[in-house]
Amino acid sequence: MNPDILQPGERCASTSNRNFEVPSPPLPICNKIKLMLQIGIGTRASPVPHSDQPSLFLNNDGYYWFLHPLFTQLADQTGQYIDLYGNAYFEDTNLHLLEDVLTTVCQQVENQPGTWHVSIGFQTHPEYKEVFEEVNRATFLQMLNQWNSLVKLAQQRNHGIVCWGD
Repeated sequence: MNPDILQPGERCASTSNRNFEVPSPPLPICNKIKLMLQIGIGTRASPVPHSDQPSLFLNNDGYYWFLHPLFTQLADQTGQYIDLYGNAYFEDTNLHLLEDVLTTVCQQVENQPGTWHVSIGFQTHPEYKEVFEEVNRATFLQMLNQWNSLVKLAQQRNHGIVCWGD
């Protein structure tokens, strides 16, 4: 599915069986779970971004969880939910709505300090506590610029944006 390699003592959750429902809000997580979301150019015919086109990756980290509330709002508008477990596809009007969300996120990130902490879930063992991860404004803006470039390229080629979860 993806090239991640676990280190000794880490755990991995497989989501290749997609016959389940993702709870909302997400269940408490352990910060060692490796999940990835690939975002790239594609068509409705395939849930996976085209391998010969540029793409970017979001991990189960502070960047993804900062974006998550906007992904939920976007799903309300488009019916396409960007998450770590499933697939979403944006074309035509929905692609423009995705573009609007990316503009909103860029504005939010530009107003953040150079680094800040985002909650990524909860550790349940050995003690229950909220887990935070540091997010870097410059890194985030670079990723968002890449995503905007993918959207523009998809529009030029009359394709859509595919978001493919692990």
